[in-house]
Amino acid sequence: MAGIPLTRASQLIHVTNTLEQHGHSAEQMLQDAKLPMWHFCDPDDLIPTHHIYALLDRAARNLGNPAFGLVVGADNSIATLGTFGRLIAGSLTTYHAFASCCRLIHLHTSTAHNWLTEAGDVVWFWRSQFRGPEAGRWQMEQYVLMRLIELVRMGAGPSWRPAKVCLQTHEPPGRELREALGDPEIHIGQRITGIAVPRSLLAWPLQQRGFSALHSPSDEEARLQHKAPAFSFVDTLRQVAGTLLKEGHPQIGTMAEITGLTIRTLQRRLASKNLTYSQLVDQARFQAACSLLEDDLPPVTDIAMELGYSDSAHFTRAFKRWAGITPREYRSHRQMH
Repeated sequence: MAGIPLTRASQLIHVTNTLEQHGHSAEQMLQDAKLPMWHFCDPDDLIPTHHIYALLDRAARNLGNPAFGLVVGADNSIATLGTFGRLIAGSLTTYHAFASCCRLIHLHTSTAHNWLTEAGDVVWFWRSQFRGPEAGRWQMEQYVLMRLIELVRMGAGPSWRPAKVCLQTHEPPGRELREALGDPEIHIGQRITGIAVPRSLLAWPLQQRGFSALHSPSDEEARLQHKAPAFSFVDTLRQVAGTLLKEGHPQIGTMAEITGLTIRTLQRRLASKNLTYSQLVDQARFQAACSLLEDDLPPVTDIAMELGYSDSAHFTRAFKRWAGITPREYRSHRQMH
């Protein structure tokens, strides 16, 4: 069975940021959509992509705004897409930003692919996107379109608008879209989403965006590589469980809903891989613990709490059962090497 399509939580956080900025309760909207409180996650945590679709759809319907995806795209910047966003925003030129986005997108989401094609005096910047559920698909495409346009505006300035756009939607573009894009030539019903960019803009240096990298670009990329979206069923379950740990012990019912399976079927799928659900959660806890312990700043007590333990003693006993050494000993060994 294929894995769960995953995307960094920063993309959903963009949606909840827009809701809050416009006076709406993000928590209430998540509850209405029967979704976990993903907006409390670290922006680099991995969550199910279809939950982002679900929230976009719920928000657009509740607010009566068919262009909600455009609003989310306009309200939030690429630089705030966690580590991935900082790497893109740190590019030297528009072309460098395009190339970085194409090269790194698989570390941000398992559901998209970016590439460039040349056509005379223009370059097309393309995005193929996981089709996902019908509900929320058009909102997601609007959001993606604004992200593509922002990549150009980072060099050309905020007034730049594309002359030609390709969209997957079969719906005729509404007034909101045409006004936001400056009434370009729009081709609907296309296989992929794309914008035409004059070749002359590619060498433009990016304008300063006021972001600051937390680490060197190579270290930032290594951090993304370390926890890249997985593709196998068990590996993606483990990654989602690792994100859910911050809300406490991930309930098997929640995981069954995420996978679209019954609890019994989920247990059978895991059993076919010689795993129980408890073992899967333990593995997720161990992976998360190791990742947190590589940083010498958080106290072991704080790490225990973040992983859902009532105190550090329980965490220490569990970690020693997994690794044969205590968390402090593990951290000490990592620092020495």
